[in-house]
Amino acid sequence: MNAVLTKPLTIKSCTDIVDAFIPGRHKEETSQNNEHYLSDLPEQEEELFNLSEFPTLDIEEGIKTTGNKSMLADMLTFMINDSLPKDLALMKAAYESHNWDKTQQLAHKIKGGAVYVGTIKIKMACQFLERYWKSGQRDLFEKLYQQAVTTIEESMQEIKRWLENQ
Repeated sequence: MNAVLTKPLTIKSCTDIVDAFIPGRHKEETSQNNEHYLSDLPEQEEELFNLSEFPTLDIEEGIKTTGNKSMLADMLTFMINDSLPKDLALMKAAYESHNWDKTQQLAHKIKGGAVYVGTIKIKMACQFLERYWKSGQRDLFEKLYQQAVTTIEESMQEIKRWLENQ
């Protein structure tokens, strides 16, 4: 598993890292944890499904973390040709197997990669899916999963077009 860690390391980040790298580690969800995850979700349910305000690709944000446009293009190429298709296939397989926890873990992993290359819409779709699950809610999980898959697939096409024009 690949990850990029940022400073300062918070308790929440540390917990997420441990959970991501030790998949067998299960902790009991407390109401405090649920409240934390709820605070990361929009207040209105319909806002979970309005990703139009988020850019598919924020070039400036991607350059901030990768250093320059060439490195961003290299990272995006790797992401859409290698890591993202593999992770998306694993997420779909987990979903088809009704392994909801694994599904949200893979959404978390995809979100982690999206943060560093400016793929904001992917980040938000995956974050909503992940945080919704971790908050203990279930009613909209399938709809959020479908939104994440669609967003990832559409974003990959848009990123390919951007790369072709570079």
